[in-house]
Amino acid sequence: MRKILVFGLLSCLIINSSCSNIEANDADYDALAQDMCECASPHTSKISKEMRQAMITSEKEGTNVQAAMNAVFVKDPKSGVADMHAIDELGIELKKCSERLNSKYSAVYTNESEEDVIQKLLNALKKRRGCEFTYALMKATSKPAK
Repeated sequence: MRKILVFGLLSCLIINSSCSNIEANDADYDALAQDMCECASPHTSKISKEMRQAMITSEKEGTNVQAAMNAVFVKDPKSGVADMHAIDELGIELKKCSERLNSKYSAVYTNESEEDVIQKLLNALKKRRGCEFTYALMKATSKPAK
């Protein structure tokens, strides 16, 4: 069995575990997605609307998120610097939040691969209204560990 853990900006990390308490189901992924969105949303207001929209649009179009962020930065460097500081702050807050969520979901386990867990979590985030930025951020940063 594997334990589902949330870890910073990387959405989730799976760790092998020999004991099982609760097998993860769709409701668990939906609840975790909601909690992640609620963690991120209050801390995104310092990121400019243009930067948030560039990241969301890039994700929807399947283009490079970093390139989209760089384009916004080049267009207005002063605002871009403020956005980078705000994104750093968001990362710090998401790390704190991930620690709380790790505790909350400590009894939830799965036999699924890391890639499958990440995909299920992304799917749950994608369908949540008002979580578009969190989804784009998580998708851009959720590469399975090798």
